[in-house]
Amino acid sequence: MRSIKLFGVLLLSAIGIYAQSFDTWKVYADLKYAISVHPVNGGFACVAGGGIFVYDKNNDEYSLFSKADGLSSQDYTAGAIDSKGNLWCGSSEGYINIFSATDKSITKIIDIYKTEKSRKRINNIFVKG
Repeated sequence: MRSIKLFGVLLLSAIGIYAQSFDTWKVYADLKYAISVHPVNGGFACVAGGGIFVYDKNNDEYSLFSKADGLSSQDYTAGAIDSKGNLWCGSSEGYINIFSATDKSITKIIDIYKTEKSRKRINNIFVKG
């Protein structure tokens, strides 16, 4: 009986030591497949299959953005940049995200995603202006 109690105490203490924290989420998305690369603010921004990464050449820093950071998808299929430096990203599910490299904000357009059509994949984005 004593060994069962000792085992229970050891088990409970081990659970507390190796418990996972659920306060922040991290998505390990596939960013090695580049959809489009664009010059932005002295660096570049890349739409990749699993999200966006932005490289700031002046500070030699890069930032990653994925679904955990507010993007709508983890499967991007198209990208373009407008005259204001906003990065437009289209996904296989029909989401369009507009990412501002200056303030890191994300605008979501979900009209294609919400349609009843079975094929919603965005293959290309052309931005004028």
